[in-house]
Amino acid sequence: MIHGKWLDILETPMGKLFLALLVFFVLFSFGQQFVAIYELNHEIAALERDKSRLADEYQEHKNILETYTSQQFIERYARENLEMIYPDEVRMMEARSSEDIKETVGETDTILH
Repeated sequence: MIHGKWLDILETPMGKLFLALLVFFVLFSFGQQFVAIYELNHEIAALERDKSRLADEYQEHKNILETYTSQQFIERYARENLEMIYPDEVRMMEARSSEDIKETVGETDTILH
C-alpha cells in the first residue's frame, strides 16, 4: 500500500482515473510537441533544398548575363547577325538586288564595306 497523506488519493478509483488522465495528458502534449518539431525539421530541410537550388539557378543566370554582356559576345553577335565589321577590315558585301548595285556603281567601282 502507498503511505502518505497525499498519496492516499491514488488508492481510490477516482484517484487512479485522475492519475491516468494526467499521464495521458502529459504524454499527449509532449507527443504533439515532438510531431510539430518533426514537421518543422522537414520544412526546414525542404527550404534548405530550395535555397541551394535557387542559389545554383542564380549563379547560372548570372553567368549567362555576364556572357551576354561581355564585349567579346557583343562584337561576335554584331559580326554574325548585324554584318558589322572592324574599321580596318574590308570585305565584299552581297548585292541584294540590282537596284542596290545601280545606286552604288556611280559612287565606287566596287561594293566594299
